[in-house]
Amino acid sequence: MIRCGDQDFEVGDVSQLWLRARIHQAFSKMYHRDRFRMHASARWLSLDDLEQSIAKTDFPYRENPLTGVNTTDAHGVAPAVARAIDKETRSVILQVPFAAWLLKAVGRDTDVMDMFLVYLGVLRIRLNRFLRRCPEPLRIKNELQTIVLGVNPLARAVMSGCIQNTQSWKCLTHDLNIGFIIDPLADVFGPRPRRLNADEFYLLNTRFQSTYDTERDIDPVSSFRTDLMFFRGIRDMSPESLASRITNEDLRCFQAAYALMPSERDEWRRLLGHSWRHRNEDTTECLRKDLRYGGPLVELAMCLYKQRNFHGVTAIVIGLRVADYDATMIPRELRRIVEYEGNFRACRDHLRDMRETGKPALPFIYPIYREYQLSVESLRRHEASSRYEACLQRVTSNADDLLWFGSYTARSGIVKRIGSMISTVVSEPNDAKTKLCHVSFNQHPASSPLSEAPRRDVCKQVRVNMDTNVLIRSGDILDLYRDFDRVLQALINDGWIVLKDATDTNSIERVASNQHVNHLLAGVSPQPFKQNLAILMPASRLKNSPFERFPRGETLADKKDEVLGLTCYHLFGKDNKSQWRWQYDIGGSKGDLPTAIAATGGDVIICSGWLLRQLPEPEAKTDLYVVNYYRSDHPW
Repeated sequence: MIRCGDQDFEVGDVSQLWLRARIHQAFSKMYHRDRFRMHASARWLSLDDLEQSIAKTDFPYRENPLTGVNTTDAHGVAPAVARAIDKETRSVILQVPFAAWLLKAVGRDTDVMDMFLVYLGVLRIRLNRFLRRCPEPLRIKNELQTIVLGVNPLARAVMSGCIQNTQSWKCLTHDLNIGFIIDPLADVFGPRPRRLNADEFYLLNTRFQSTYDTERDIDPVSSFRTDLMFFRGIRDMSPESLASRITNEDLRCFQAAYALMPSERDEWRRLLGHSWRHRNEDTTECLRKDLRYGGPLVELAMCLYKQRNFHGVTAIVIGLRVADYDATMIPRELRRIVEYEGNFRACRDHLRDMRETGKPALPFIYPIYREYQLSVESLRRHEASSRYEACLQRVTSNADDLLWFGSYTARSGIVKRIGSMISTVVSEPNDAKTKLCHVSFNQHPASSPLSEAPRRDVCKQVRVNMDTNVLIRSGDILDLYRDFDRVLQALINDGWIVLKDATDTNSIERVASNQHVNHLLAGVSPQPFKQNLAILMPASRLKNSPFERFPRGETLADKKDEVLGLTCYHLFGKDNKSQWRWQYDIGGSKGDLPTAIAATGGDVIICSGWLLRQLPEPEAKTDLYVVNYYRSDHPW
């Protein structure tokens, strides 16, 4: 008797050939069974196995990227330094395996990551020494504070330690911020997980490689996106439940986008384009991971179609087409709304049918906006005539389509104001009409809101609170948007205001692009403001800090009405409502008694450059961000 696997074979009179065939069959069964078990177990990755898979990496310690920078070029040295550091840091990000970044995010150190941080410290020391050898180090430092916003986050982390100290050129090597990668990963997987889902790991690894691939033409400040809501939803939720969740998120995104219209003329389009493009990319990722997701994706698209969410359904169906999914498996009604013919005419006609029948819908913005722009261009070319009136009717109709999302819920105040503004626009005389149209929807006809790169992390700001309270010296509480004139006058007269619960210090990018601060700056002057690097001030430096002004603040006292420079303090401790105390000098000299102001974590203290003040001081041990703004038309 011969035993093979779980089967016994009697030799007896059985031919040798037959026996060999049965043995081969049994071994094949064992192989496929074991392979199935292997694939089943590979759905999860242990942290120990992940750590063992990380190969040793050699970093270019001996190469100095600043060697070729010319220090005698007075106007070109700062841009050359920024380019060199940006190029060098982009090349080394991918030298650290994605597994090492992920392990760092979940609280496990690796030799590769430790050596990487050492290398960044060496690079910062070299930069510090280079800047000290330059003929005008302070001027170069001021130029770098502006240029640094256009480099990748790792380059900013390296450069910030050399340019943030206003008193000396002391080089800091202990505060290298790599949170732009590890913080989003920590949010996805949580603290110290025992194992990781293999599909999610490989999906994020692919995104990581494409985000920081030096061979691709990518925005240097593009962020590594770790959102897995769509993938997890397709895998774990029913299409109906996921469609409802997506529609609710898209509705909030539309509300936020239109709330930005009055103050951020470009941002509303970019926010919607950001949302649409990510949904489209998520669809292609799922299909390239496993074609089995094709059926659930088609079901999800049908559910969104029935909910009249054209923003979501077009992103998914075009994603199916990009991934070369079998077109015969996509229902005809879905294929029709993504036909390019006539600027997506079927989609626009379907949306207008919804409007005429009183049904709410979330529109696919791109074709409607493009038609709107073409209509506005036609208005410019025609005098008052029947053609002019037809163009005017199309503009009005397009505006209605763009705002039709509001019928999902009771129209908010901001939506009513936008609708009123558009009605005013289309009833003004000709010249003012076309001008105001472009103020409301400012974009060149050739550009698409779906292809523009949004500001870092802007999609996470969809929950815009238009009721932003402002504390002023008199003790009154104003609204930043409704009482803007009084807010601005208080800033001019008193030198400070406090925006209550108006910042998110979990992300330095959201601090740097704070929409409420940007709204204030846009109303202060038609001239743009230059923004310095957001500087993290640790708690150890906040206690009993000296009274200081803005750089060159003494020269600004006679020009208070012009608001030439501003400082914003973004206070940590929003979650636990940390208490803060801030002091400023009323008389403008150190001999007068200071006045103390109470603030709370999440507040933004904004003060004019001429005001003599201390750094805010927390009751508990916590930090803050400082951001300085300079008027670009002032000779600093």
